[in-house]
Amino acid sequence: MNISDIEKIASETRLEFENGKVDRNKVIDLYWRKNPANRKFDVGSLSSTLNIFPYNNCGLVSVYLESLIPDSKVVEGKYGLRYHDFILVQESIIVDITADQFGGPKVYVGKLRSPWSLGV
Repeated sequence: MNISDIEKIASETRLEFENGKVDRNKVIDLYWRKNPANRKFDVGSLSSTLNIFPYNNCGLVSVYLESLIPDSKVVEGKYGLRYHDFILVQESIIVDITADQFGGPKVYVGKLRSPWSLGV
């Protein structure tokens, strides 16, 4: 998959979330599968989180994007000083569609660079 394909998926997914057209049940199911310890968050609370997109949505969005982009994985990192999840593709490209909650771009697909960092 080339960078143009990834950018298209990221932009289309961003619009799905912004317009409330994403399959909420699929997002929540993917999130629980990836984070079984977080089953404490019920469907109602996760669905409410989706209502405030992009705020507090990085984990939900990242597992959803991971299901759409081959050779990707969710990583825990930071945006500036804030803990933040995003996608790492082929060990060199990051995909982030919720950085605007911190003043960043709505959609970023590119090399890992400041203010993004890996690890917590």
